[in-house]
Amino acid sequence: MVTLNMELFEYLDQTIENIKASNTVSTQKAMEDAIKLAVEAIEQNRIIVTAGNGGSMADAQHMSGELVNYFTKKHEAFPVLTLGVNSSVSTAWANDFEFSAQFEREFSAYLRVCGLLVVFTTSGKSENINRLLERAKFEKIPTVAFASEQAIKNFRIEPDVVICPKASSTPRIQELHVNLMHYFCQEIENRANRQ
Repeated sequence: MVTLNMELFEYLDQTIENIKASNTVSTQKAMEDAIKLAVEAIEQNRIIVTAGNGGSMADAQHMSGELVNYFTKKHEAFPVLTLGVNSSVSTAWANDFEFSAQFEREFSAYLRVCGLLVVFTTSGKSENINRLLERAKFEKIPTVAFASEQAIKNFRIEPDVVICPKASSTPRIQELHVNLMHYFCQEIENRANRQ
């Protein structure tokens, strides 16, 4: 006979509560605004650039994988790339110049073709993410951040759209980012009409 693990039940119950708490009008509006920006970029044959650090970089890559391939239905590959995955580029700049400018430098290679920047950050404190957002703002490239309520206070320039689920710890915020990012990808697939 299998013994039930109460810690798992409690963990999953908290996950359910966090998801319910995040289903707000403001989250729904932010998601709609973000989806609209992504669809516009794709339909204008411009690329979506994603970025993050650590687990947030994994989420950025996850999003790229869903959209370049396909998530819920077959479609032409959408142009999405994640900064930092070209290790020769990122480590050379970080080693020879400075880590905090690594994303900004790589991003500068795509400015003429970029239609949207999407960042993932739970704290909003990362210097390389803040510099990236500042560069996008300077270049008039729309920005979306999968972030948190505390991250908003730490952005030097607030992104155009901030998706901030209701959770306070990093792992819980990241769990919600994945749920919301999956909806984001699903709706891009449903709405984008790229020729």
